Amino acid sequence: MKIYWTLKDVPELSGLSQPERRRVHRACYWKAFRRGRCLTALLFCGLCGGLGCSLGWCLHWFLGYPTLIWVTLGLQGIGGGIGGGLGGLIFGQVLIDYLRPFYAKYIKTELRQGVA
Repeated sequence: MKIYWTLKDVPELSGLSQPERRRVHRACYWKAFRRGRCLTALLFCGLCGGLGCSLGWCLHWFLGYPTLIWVTLGLQGIGGGIGGGLGGLIFGQVLIDYLRPFYAKYIKTELRQGVA
């Protein structure tokens, strides 16, 4: 599976300008957002962030730092950021994989309607 870092990397959207890519993505996003696969990936994203927070909170014991509130909150924020980032990457890939057929259909029917 190829990782799409930006919308420009998606083959269906690569030939469009940036405003057109955004328009197509926004129009198709709400069709996919309410589907089970995408909601599960979003839930997984939140769980990754929560797990990262929990691991960051416990990290001060493993590293031998004292239980100071600013150390604990700092490590918790770093862990939550890393976990949320990884979960967000997974959510984005699941979402774009699901949306690719919708992109092609929307470009063919809606976007090019005004051009032809």
